[in-house]
Amino acid sequence: MKERLAWTAIVLTLAVSLAWSILGHQEKREEAKEASAPSLPGGFIEISPDRQRKMELSVSTVGSKSIRNSIRLTGEIKSVPGMEVAVTSPVSGRVVADASSKILTIGSHVTKGQVLTVLESFPSGSAGLSVEAQLRQEEATYAKALADWERAQRLYEAGLIALRDFDQAKADHSAAKGRLESLRKQFQLYRELQLSRGEETEPGRFWVRAPIDGVITTWNQALGQTLAADALLVTITNTQEVIAEANLFVDDLSHVRLGDPALCTTEAYPGEAFHGEVSYVGPQTEPGTRFVPVHVRLPNPEGKLPIGMPAEIRVETGAARLAVVVPRTAVIFEEGVQVVFVQVAPDRFERRVIRLGEAMPAEFEVHEGLASGDRVVVRGAFLIKGEGLKGAFPPAEAGETGAERERERGRPQR
Repeated sequence: MKERLAWTAIVLTLAVSLAWSILGHQEKREEAKEASAPSLPGGFIEISPDRQRKMELSVSTVGSKSIRNSIRLTGEIKSVPGMEVAVTSPVSGRVVADASSKILTIGSHVTKGQVLTVLESFPSGSAGLSVEAQLRQEEATYAKALADWERAQRLYEAGLIALRDFDQAKADHSAAKGRLESLRKQFQLYRELQLSRGEETEPGRFWVRAPIDGVITTWNQALGQTLAADALLVTITNTQEVIAEANLFVDDLSHVRLGDPALCTTEAYPGEAFHGEVSYVGPQTEPGTRFVPVHVRLPNPEGKLPIGMPAEIRVETGAARLAVVVPRTAVIFEEGVQVVFVQVAPDRFERRVIRLGEAMPAEFEVHEGLASGDRVVVRGAFLIKGEGLKGAFPPAEAGETGAERERERGRPQR
């Protein structure tokens, strides 16, 4: 009996110890959970000037500026129509070396009138019946028809041939003369076209020159290569100006006009805006869509906007208005609200929820929560947020200041 009681006591002791161990472990887990997910602070955070220097905080004064409403579009950089030219061969021939021609390739910058290549045209007839070869054949045909006609005249006057043979020789002569005159006109036009696309420096040799300033973007020739007439030699693109092409929803069409100012931004140059204006609004929607094409023309003197680059476009619309603006770097996005830290004293910062309006490349319009003259943290705001996590301030409503909250609590602002 005593032995059974002893074992019962031992079992009860172990059960109590195990229960306390489990309860203690759960309490530690709850404490760790609370420590890993602190509530977002509001109100004031005190940071000494010395600590501010170590944190490398930077503060800027909020101001006002004139802004306009805008429509945001996503587009792509393209060449200006007419500023990308395909240069083709004026004649069928062979690419030849020339001491006066400069070695060029893809990426080479060229100026209008610069020699791109030198072509040696094929002799007449060696590359099929070209216009020139046809003309030479027709000249020979006409010469024979003329000789036959003159001979028929003499024979007919002498009564040696019939009237029928005389009329046939006359008709052949007239037909050959007509074909020759027609081919001569064609050849003249052909020569004018050749010379407009290449300069014949000597018989059978053509210098092909650049029609515009720009950069060579395709190169389809090699020394000694045989080319047909109209074969593509090079493509030249002038990128001193480009367009950002985008699609505008038809519901926004009434807000956009030719000449409206626009800003273009790219991921390659964050924070940098390229200024231009609307240069084209399509007269009809794209097939099967409710969009019309829109072009924004942009200067590109430094070549920062290469053809094909994606771009974000903001077309400014409506009348200008004065608005409070804050630098983008001052705004923290957290849990569906936008927050800034306002310096209210040399060692004191206030977490303040704001409401934003228009987004610009380097700034946000502020609808509520800030006023001109407020000083906001523009560098190191996340560090202040980390300091604030040690506190237990209730979150502020949009536009509510710390002073207003303290008055509501019946406490004077320190």
